[in-house]
Amino acid sequence: MLFPALMRTSELFGQATAHALARVTECRFLARALAEHGASRGLVRRLRRAARVKARHARALGELARRMGAELAPTSRSRGKPRPSLGDLAARVAREGVVRETFGALLAAWQAEHAEDRDVRDVMRVVAAEDAELAGLSWEVARWLDARVSPEDRARARDARDRALAELAREIDHLRELPRAAGLPSGDDARALFGCATRHLFAA
Repeated sequence: MLFPALMRTSELFGQATAHALARVTECRFLARALAEHGASRGLVRRLRRAARVKARHARALGELARRMGAELAPTSRSRGKPRPSLGDLAARVAREGVVRETFGALLAAWQAEHAEDRDVRDVMRVVAAEDAELAGLSWEVARWLDARVSPEDRARARDARDRALAELAREIDHLRELPRAAGLPSGDDARALFGCATRHLFAA
């Protein structure tokens, strides 16, 4: 879930820290998997750089969370995973990268403009700009995979994207229950933002 209901600001940034750390793991995983499937060294390097960017975001968001009184859970090392098929990767990137990373970048940009706390605005301004670049990288990876998978796997990736969009549409309703200090959009604004993204980014 994007954001559980009735979350305090400190908890919200604690969860944002956890999400950033999860993206570190995801980018490293994708870099290894795509290298094994013959992706260019340039694309693999950009995924490794994306992992470093998200690690920097996690540190900045973690500092905000701790300043607000959150207790962050210790990080754990992920175990190595078996090599995924190109079809599995395409569905995964469609769900986590194309949909969730893209909408997360839009939310970060909104927070950078609307958060009440200046430190939050400053952090989110950097996060939003860099997350927009990382979302673009996710779309590039998705296109790379789309050109190499079977028609059946291509359809599975589209289905994964559509299901992720449906999940986001349901989760957006929780935004109206979150503290405004974090700068997140209200329920109506979030639905308008999501509708705009759906029409202009996810219509294909």
